[in-house]
Amino acid sequence: MTFQAVITWRIPPFWTHDPALWFHLIEAQFSSHRVLSDASRLSHVIGSLSPETLINRTSESQRKRLHQLLTSEELGDRTPSQFLRRMKQLLGDENLPDKVFKQLFLQRLPSNTQVVLASTQESTSIEELAELADKIAEVPHRFSTVSTVTPATPTTNPFLSPTSSSEIADLHSLMTQQAAQIQTLTTQIQALSLGNQRRSSSRSHRYGRQSRSSSASRNSNDTCWYHRKFGTQAWKCTTPCSFASPSLGNGTARN
Repeated sequence: MTFQAVITWRIPPFWTHDPALWFHLIEAQFSSHRVLSDASRLSHVIGSLSPETLINRTSESQRKRLHQLLTSEELGDRTPSQFLRRMKQLLGDENLPDKVFKQLFLQRLPSNTQVVLASTQESTSIEELAELADKIAEVPHRFSTVSTVTPATPTTNPFLSPTSSSEIADLHSLMTQQAAQIQTLTTQIQALSLGNQRRSSSRSHRYGRQSRSSSASRNSNDTCWYHRKFGTQAWKCTTPCSFASPSLGNGTARN
C-alpha cells in the first residue's frame, strides 16, 4: 500500500523568467517527498502560482484564439461541419451572439454556398446550415467524379444512388425557390409601378373630362334655347343669353 507523505516543505514561487527550470525543480522535490498522485502534484503547482500568472497566461491564450477566429481562420480543405467545430473550439468560453457567430461562419464559406444558403430561414440553426453546406460542397466533387468515368447503365451507375439523387434534388429545390422568390418580387415591383402609372393617367383624364364638361355646362346654361339650337341662324333670343349675334345686336330678346 502506498502512503502519501505529508508535505512539510514549500514549493518555491513560480519563476516567470525560467518556467522549464522551475518545473524540473519541483518535479525533483515531488520525487524526494514521495508525492506520487498527479492530482496532488497539480493542486500544489496551482497553489504556488500567483493569480496574476494564471490570469496572464490564460487571458493571452484566449485573446489569441479569439483573434484567430475573427481574422485568420479559414475553411481550407475542411468540410463546413469540421470548420464549424474548429470555430467553436477557438471561441471557447467567450460569449458571442448567435447571430454574429452565424454571420461569421457564413462569410468564410464559398460564394456559391452563400448564395444557396441565403434562401434559408433566419431561424435555421448554424448546425443545420453547416449540414446543408456539406451537401453543397459535395455536389461539384460528385459531378467531377462522374465526368471522369465511363457512363454506365441507369441500373448499375453507382453515382445515381438514391441518397445522392435526393441531395441533388434538395439543392435544386433550394435554388428553384430562390429564383421563384426573386421573380415574385420583380413581378410585384412591376405591378406596383404599372398601377401608379395607371392611377396617375386616370386622374389626369378624369380632370380633363370634368373641366370640359363644366365649361360646356356653363356655356350651355348661359345661352338661350334658340342659340343653343340654331347658333348664328337663330331668329329669336330670350334673356338671359350670352350669345352675341350680329343680327340680334347685343343679344336683346325678340319674340
